[in-house]
Amino acid sequence: MAKIFPPEPPEHSPKSELKVRSSLSAVDDLVVLHSVAWQSRRNGKQSDGEADFVLLVPKRGILVLEVKGGGIEIADGSWYSTGRDNIRRPIKNPFDQAKDSKYALIAYLKEMDSSFTRIPVIHGVVFPDISIDGMLGLNAPRAIVLDRNDLATPLATLERMFMYWEKAYPLSGSEIDSLVACLAPTLRVRRLLCDEIADADQALMMLTVEQAKILHLLRRIRKAAILGGAGTGKTVLAAEKARQLSESGFRTLLLCYNAPLRLHLLGALKTSKVDVDTFHTLTVREVRRAKMKMPFEPSSAWYETEAPNLLKAAVGINGTRYDALLIDEAQDFAQEWLSSMQVLLANDDALLYLFADSHQDLYQRGWAIPDGLVEFELTINCRNTRPIAERVAGIFGDALEDRSIDGPDPRFIEVDRREQIASYVVRLVESLLLEERIAPSQMIVLTDAAAIVSELRTMGAAEYLFTTLEGHGIPVETIFRFKGLERDVVVLALTDKALSEDLRVLAYVGLSRAKTGLYVLGSHAIRTAIQWDG
Repeated sequence: MAKIFPPEPPEHSPKSELKVRSSLSAVDDLVVLHSVAWQSRRNGKQSDGEADFVLLVPKRGILVLEVKGGGIEIADGSWYSTGRDNIRRPIKNPFDQAKDSKYALIAYLKEMDSSFTRIPVIHGVVFPDISIDGMLGLNAPRAIVLDRNDLATPLATLERMFMYWEKAYPLSGSEIDSLVACLAPTLRVRRLLCDEIADADQALMMLTVEQAKILHLLRRIRKAAILGGAGTGKTVLAAEKARQLSESGFRTLLLCYNAPLRLHLLGALKTSKVDVDTFHTLTVREVRRAKMKMPFEPSSAWYETEAPNLLKAAVGINGTRYDALLIDEAQDFAQEWLSSMQVLLANDDALLYLFADSHQDLYQRGWAIPDGLVEFELTINCRNTRPIAERVAGIFGDALEDRSIDGPDPRFIEVDRREQIASYVVRLVESLLLEERIAPSQMIVLTDAAAIVSELRTMGAAEYLFTTLEGHGIPVETIFRFKGLERDVVVLALTDKALSEDLRVLAYVGLSRAKTGLYVLGSHAIRTAIQWDG
């Protein structure tokens, strides 16, 4: 049996070509290339070449075949074909076509590999629907014709054609393989992660109808709590609402917990008059402005216990007031903090909006929704692709609103020894940079362990160093510090230390930072605990 490329006939192949294909398939050791096209330079110009069939004939060489179906007529040197509809149509001289294809193929093979020039290339024409008795023209001897009768004995016909051209060359197995690679290449074009990111960004960049509805409703409500899972757009809404209020003349303060998130919001709102602070920067600013005493380097304990009362006193001295106060990641704020900031409101009619997700209560400060707030819930994930959103929702068994944004499946890479995590991260990041063409600015390495952050920041991957969020290179940060932010690709390294903490919250926050690509490294115990295979 012959070896045929492609294995299945090309779509919309004419019946005439299917007859030829079927006949040639019975010839042992023959290699049949059906519907071949290539590009080469001829006479100094780029040109295209094509042939209905190219045959690689062992012990002989290469045969280019042009196929013409239906009835054939030659009148005054012009060629015509009559199909089943009995309509007579002018066609090109098939022998000229076969000859041109032959020379185009010779030029192409020479360009691909000069050693191919020793292989003879001949041409012929097939008329699978009619019988031919004699010459069809000066360049169309019967010897290079294969008609409907010849289809019954294809091997003998091929031998006759090569004998006419007086060509013979023993094609080796390696030469046949090289010719097939040139004329029927097997290409597996893998979809890169950078392609996935570009497509996902188009779908994720727009505000959902749900978000737009809540923005509209907030125009009528002065105090509200906007609740939603990771990726439902709380930070986007908070920033947009703050911008709108500021543009409407409201003195507006937008608060968040993390310093990196504050920097992000400052950038997003740089053209507005919105004040953006964390509880910490707000406290320091107000206390110093009031010329009150505070530690040179305040500890976490100081912020938890003494800062709230000091902030209230400082605000009273300074007279700082806002018409609108918005707090993002409000579940991270202690109740004492929230109470102390009430003094910032200009009056009872001032606006107060809290944006929160109880699943992200990393600091476990006893978050509860303050009294008197109207509650709204965001349910549609508009940050993560569906495969990531499913992983995030599954941690707490949450329902997932379907937006059907496709993306690659998240991967879990088992690393059972803590001391191997950094080297695994380096290899993974190198593959993302070099093979998936991800830019350092598109990715983040997150971990629950500050020690891994420190270790990685002494290392590099490809031509880049691991660095801080503000540095030039591949950012590495703790899950805590990156809360509220996102990246196209997240590499999340979880140590077994997380097993003794609230692993579900850590995993929930870490996984949900990824928009399109997610890679989790951890032990088998971590994999089991977060039900990765469940």
